[in-house]
Amino acid sequence: MKKILMLVCLSSISWLAFSQDVFQQELYSADLVMKYRNEIKLTDKQVTAIKKIHADHMANFNSLKWDMDAYQVSMKQMLEGSHVDSEKSIDMLEKMLVLEKDAKKIRLSMLIEIKNQLTAAQQKELNKYKEADGQLSYNFITPINENPRVVLKIDQVQADSGPKYYIKTASGLKEVDSIKDLNPADIKSLNVYKGETAVEKFGEKAANGVIVVELK
Repeated sequence: MKKILMLVCLSSISWLAFSQDVFQQELYSADLVMKYRNEIKLTDKQVTAIKKIHADHMANFNSLKWDMDAYQVSMKQMLEGSHVDSEKSIDMLEKMLVLEKDAKKIRLSMLIEIKNQLTAAQQKELNKYKEADGQLSYNFITPINENPRVVLKIDQVQADSGPKYYIKTASGLKEVDSIKDLNPADIKSLNVYKGETAVEKFGEKAANGVIVVELK
């Protein structure tokens, strides 16, 4: 029962990383828009509108995230016991899934509203900078808040064709062969670098990308 519940939790939350990637491909975060506001020639009216959209959605998102964090702690404690109450565990999981669904709705709504504030020309110009940044941050549920729990689902690939892995430590970055054995609960953040950005930061050996993990 413990394994089943944990697999269901991981499968659900791992899917969020995929949906997050789709959002990032087609939509624009407030951070990205504000970073390149001058380059895409945002008007003062657009800046004010986008800041308000972000602030309004973040208030609701944070409320959901705090509830979700509390449920995760409770679920972990429940599954650690020698005897697991399956009814209570499944009930808690259902509540967690509802929160995740609501969080995704909030994020999608926010990103759509932000995109709709931009002209077609601004979107086209912003796409250039989005690709140039070459960095995607995978945080729990969504990147609209810089906090969180990360759930990893890394497919196995050949060593010469896969990304390079690094663990961020107090003394710098430590290269490791894999991160598949890391406990998701121990991860503070995860950054993915790709393309020219990866090569510039880590050299030619990073041509296939780099994943940097910071532990708690």
